[in-house]
Amino acid sequence: MSDKEKFNASGVENGSTDNLKNKNAASPEANEEKASASESSAKADFSHSVEYETNDNWQFDASAPATENDVVGENGVEFELPKPKPAPAKKEEPAPQGFEPQGVVIKKETVTAVLSSLIAVVIIAILVVLGVRYYTVPNSNEKMNPGNVVMTVGNTDVSVGMYNFYYQNIVKQYVQYASNGYYDIDLSKDFSTQYTTDDDGNEISWQDRFKENTTELIKKNTIYYQKGIESGITLTDAQKEMIETQLDNIKNAASSANLGVNEYIAQTYGDNCGLETLRKYLEQNYISSVYYYQQQIKLRPSEDELNAYFKENENDYKSCSYAILEAEYDTSSDATKKAAVDNAKAAIAKITDEDSMKALIPEFCSDLISKYISAGYFTDESDAVDAFAGAMDSSSVKSDVESNFGEDIADWMFNPDTAVGSLNYYADENAGVIYIIMKTSQPALDSDSASKVYSVRHILVIPESGDDDSSSSSSSSTATKEYTEEEWAAALEKANSILDEYNKGDKTELSFAELAEKYTDDTSSTSVNMNNMYGGGIMDTQLGQMVSDFENWAIDSSRKYGDVEIVKSSYGYHIMFFISYCPQYMYDAENQYITDLINDDADSAAKTYYEKERIGMRNAEVATPSSSYVTSVTSSYNQ
Repeated sequence: MSDKEKFNASGVENGSTDNLKNKNAASPEANEEKASASESSAKADFSHSVEYETNDNWQFDASAPATENDVVGENGVEFELPKPKPAPAKKEEPAPQGFEPQGVVIKKETVTAVLSSLIAVVIIAILVVLGVRYYTVPNSNEKMNPGNVVMTVGNTDVSVGMYNFYYQNIVKQYVQYASNGYYDIDLSKDFSTQYTTDDDGNEISWQDRFKENTTELIKKNTIYYQKGIESGITLTDAQKEMIETQLDNIKNAASSANLGVNEYIAQTYGDNCGLETLRKYLEQNYISSVYYYQQQIKLRPSEDELNAYFKENENDYKSCSYAILEAEYDTSSDATKKAAVDNAKAAIAKITDEDSMKALIPEFCSDLISKYISAGYFTDESDAVDAFAGAMDSSSVKSDVESNFGEDIADWMFNPDTAVGSLNYYADENAGVIYIIMKTSQPALDSDSASKVYSVRHILVIPESGDDDSSSSSSSSTATKEYTEEEWAAALEKANSILDEYNKGDKTELSFAELAEKYTDDTSSTSVNMNNMYGGGIMDTQLGQMVSDFENWAIDSSRKYGDVEIVKSSYGYHIMFFISYCPQYMYDAENQYITDLINDDADSAAKTYYEKERIGMRNAEVATPSSSYVTSVTSSYNQ
């Protein structure tokens, strides 16, 4: 996977994609195959007055897009909801095979009663010494008394505040997407009485879904944190400084709100979540994400391995084009469901081509159009109809179609025997939407040269200047700062020194990435800003996004993996490391290859790093329709 991809990216569950509001907006239904490896770390961007270092000295013509599967939660906390896996069936442990001498009768009932009495006496004595609060009451200071421990993963205890931090943001995202039409959740009713399905098709309440997602995400994040610690990863000085900067901004926000800092954090991020909770989260996130990024590099396949993988899975990377219309699907009764299906079938009977399909928008999509106008997405019907028409055409690989419309539709669409122009429908109960789908092409690999992407790493050395504006940003393709010959010479000398250090080492991609973390002036391509980048990585990049000197080197046909060279641009000297320049589908194949390996590692680790629910779980938050984070999200959508 690329360094730009989310460490914690993963799908929630299969559902619909809202093509009308934002065709590029990420939905929580992103499929697990693309990103389940990344789900091992959630990210925090405590955006209350937080000012990041924003790549002041190195501006691209256009910023490289972030991963598709990102979800930005309320209050700036960024999560990708994990696709929950059913808990393994609990096995009864066999009783120890003890040895009883013949002729000796043990009165087990008497022994049990005596032991129970002794245990009760011990518990009472402990409560007298430590106090009842020690065993029952959580805290916001990350003190791990029994009442404050929700679960233990491996050798790491998870506090009530940490659990609530994850839980609250996961619920907020579900509520946000339900408000936006992605899920059929009644936000005014008890979530424990509303049901969805898990990955195996079993019925599960939304309340259980929230908890399951939370515990699964915490477990995965904690596993990679512990593996990072075991591999020797520690916080850098820059990361420590960034943590303190973010916490200082939280303190300032609390002061502006005339609240104590822990009171403010609890209101914003969850009960019993305090400053030390956020500190621990940020520290764990840095270590777990760096471990994950390093695994991406270590698991990169050879050319032969990648070609073999692609040959075996070629059909997974073929795209199929289709046109789509969506209408409201009322799931309140069997009668309303049937009416919606009958309406879709009647509309299909009127369609002969894409033009006739577009002509049906005012009639077939009328309920959704009215809903979106009322919500403020469109000013009038004409505006809405134009938006529906503009969002009608799509092209996707089979896994994405299956994620959005189910296995049957994916099989139908990608079957070569299904003729171009064929029509079908799909009713999505979770989203409350029914779709009419027209196949507009046969599946094929995208051969358009414009779809090629390149991936490199770079270490940027900017000439040092005594001027105050030497770090000013520029949005143009050429730097606004002019440097003297002496300044350029000093920068080149520094670049050569870094290159010499690389050449004296093992000369691997990982060693280059570690030098980038240490030396580059382009901190936006490193882990320090928690922006899903690592080691100077500029990945999955289309032509035209970088300055010409940088790009011309990256797309040179003579390049081979591991090539390293110093390139001068108007921004400074770039020590370049070449990774690939290939069609998008080959990049995606490599991405998936690495993802599969990391998933295997995560599954193996999950067997070693056990998870145990603790007494503090009774103090954890449970979402209700009147909860502050439910009310705040729904209110924002009703404005």
